[in-house]
Amino acid sequence: MVDQLAGPLGYSAIWAWLLGAMTVVPLALFAAPRIREMLSRRANRPKALDLMRSRCLRVIACIGKDHAAGIVTAREAHTLISSTVRNFVSERTGQPVEAMTLAEIEQWGTDPALIELIRSLYVGAFSAAPTGTVADSVGLAREVVTAWS
Repeated sequence: MVDQLAGPLGYSAIWAWLLGAMTVVPLALFAAPRIREMLSRRANRPKALDLMRSRCLRVIACIGKDHAAGIVTAREAHTLISSTVRNFVSERTGQPVEAMTLAEIEQWGTDPALIELIRSLYVGAFSAAPTGTVADSVGLAREVVTAWS
C-alpha cells in the first residue's frame, strides 16, 4: 500500500509569485493614497499656520472695527481680543491657553510678548476704567499673532 502513494505535486514558482503579487498589489493600492495624504499634510503645515494666523488677524480687526462703531464696549473688546489670541495660541501649541490664568501663562514660560498682551488685556477686561485703548490692544495683539511662529 505504501508503494501506491504518490509524492506531493510540484508547483511552478510562478504560482508563489502570483500569490505574492495578488497580496502586495491590493495592499499597495490601499496604502498609497493614505501615505500620499499623510505626506501632503506634513507639507501643508506652514500653510495651516498661515491660515490660522490670517483668520485670527481678521477677527482681531473685526473686533477693533466693532468697537469703533460702538457695537461692543471697551471691556467686551478686550475680552474678545484675549479670547481670540488665546485660541490662536492654543491651536498652535496644543496647550489649553484659553483656560489658563495670567499666572499659569507666566509659569508656562511662553513668549514674553504674549504675557504682556494678556496682562494688558486683563486690565482692560476686568478694571472699572480701562487704562489702555482698544486700538492699542488691537495693535499689540496683531504684533503678537504676526510674530508667532
